[in-house]
Amino acid sequence: MKKRSILFILVCTLSAMTVNAKSDKETKLFKAAANGNIQAIENIIDEGVNPNIQDQFGNTPLFYATIQNKSKAIEKLVVLGAEVDVMNNNENTPLIIAVKRGNHKAVNTLLIMGAAPDMERQDGFTATHLAAQKGDIQSLLSLMAYSADVNKKSITGATPLMFAAYNGHFEFVRALLSNGATDTNQEALKWAKKGEHTNVVKLLEYYNKTVL
Repeated sequence: MKKRSILFILVCTLSAMTVNAKSDKETKLFKAAANGNIQAIENIIDEGVNPNIQDQFGNTPLFYATIQNKSKAIEKLVVLGAEVDVMNNNENTPLIIAVKRGNHKAVNTLLIMGAAPDMERQDGFTATHLAAQKGDIQSLLSLMAYSADVNKKSITGATPLMFAAYNGHFEFVRALLSNGATDTNQEALKWAKKGEHTNVVKLLEYYNKTVL
């Protein structure tokens, strides 16, 4: 009986050590991704750590590399099996996070590595909607280069053009209109008027008069 108890304790101890060792390696992978340590990323994954492990918020190492704008780490993680369009607990993808933070190197790298430009959250928002809210022209140009749908509607029917108009992002509105965005039922014009952005109102009035 005593031998069985000792054996049980030994097995439990070894199991705990294995779990802790695995957890330690996973933690190191998150840190390596955030620091952009390419060699460490490769070594840790070669040791058997899943590149798609998630923290308590659903973020994978790819999110960590994205948040820190580490383009080389993003490339390495995807090549080694990281899911490029994975969603965290808030239904954000790495691409959406990159756009939200204005991390343009990460935006470009994720798109190059196959990120879907029109991947949407439950509310229907895409990376283009978020770029429109901020007036982030650089992200918009990158997204459009990979055929992002500039007329994509959210669950409430809002388009990137409507968000850009409401927030008074003149150049962003002009870029959208020049690349196929449409002001259906002049909704964007109404939003521009609500936001009291006279220059955007005039632009949309001219567009609606000459194009529609």
